[in-house]
Formats: sequence, C-alpha cells, structure tokens
Amino acid sequence: MNINDAVRARINSLCEAKNLPLNHLGNQCKIPQGTVNRVMRAGANADMAFIQTICAGFGISVAEFFADPVFRGM
Repeated sequence: MNINDAVRARINSLCEAKNLPLNHLGNQCKIPQGTVNRVMRAGANADMAFIQTICAGFGISVAEFFADPVFRGM
C-alpha cells in the first residue's frame, strides 16, 4: 500500500465511522464532489490542502488523521 492508498483507506474509514456515504463527503467537507471523486477513485493524489479540508469537515486534526494504524510503517 502506498501513501495515496492509505489516505483513501483512512477517508473511507472516517466515512464509515460517521455513517457518511462517500457521495456526501464533498458537502460535509465543503469540497467539490468531483474533486472528492477523483481522489477517491485514484484519478488524483490528495494534497495537504485536501487532507486538511477533510480533517476540518470531520472535526479532527491532521495529526489525528495520520495517527491511524493504516499509516504505520510508511
């Protein structure tokens, strides 16, 4: 698993924990849904601005985002 796969996996786990369908993530985080779709379908890499916006939408810090076990060993 590379870092982009890990970011996608973490976003998916946050959506599952909040019972948030992926197609509602853009509204929750105030990101255009097309951008969310490109990142989540591996058509684009998530940059730090995207990750920070996702974190703000979920009410977590960037440190909390990357503290997930999916990032261990990277």
